[in-house]
Amino acid sequence: VEHLIRGEDYFVYKNTLKSIENIRRNLIEEKARKEEYAKRMRNKEQIQRELNTRYPSKEQRMAVNNILSHIRNIESVFRSVENTEGEYHTYESLRILSGCLNNFRSIAELALEIGLPELAQLSEASYNFVKYLCNYKKDPASAENKEIFDYAVYSLKSLLLGREVEDTDVF
Repeated sequence: VEHLIRGEDYFVYKNTLKSIENIRRNLIEEKARKEEYAKRMRNKEQIQRELNTRYPSKEQRMAVNNILSHIRNIESVFRSVENTEGEYHTYESLRILSGCLNNFRSIAELALEIGLPELAQLSEASYNFVKYLCNYKKDPASAENKEIFDYAVYSLKSLLLGREVEDTDVF
């Protein structure tokens, strides 16, 4: 604006408009990120309230927190399997994947303690699936196996929250 008033270079205003547009776009993106974060925090608080009402005793809540911790560990293992690269990525993926077997066992034990037999059954089925992949040297990074891993984690979380999962028997 100052350049226009002084009668100087009129083409600087294009750069100014571009920078203003970039700032506006950044502010809109930041606002969307804040809203998404607030939405996730509200969902997390709601889930925590549901868990607290469903499992009122301290021992049950400790078991639920341990189960959630194991599920998060399993989820991180599955993500790291997807990111393995190199000449021997299948063997490296299988080595990484075998680390989550203890998590499945722990989930099954804790689920039986708090009275969730379907969760224990699904955890055992997931354990058997991972063991099958490891024993027969199947590629865990295939698209079909990734889909199974994602669905297993989703089902474990849903059953812990008391939601119905249609395919537990099939899985």
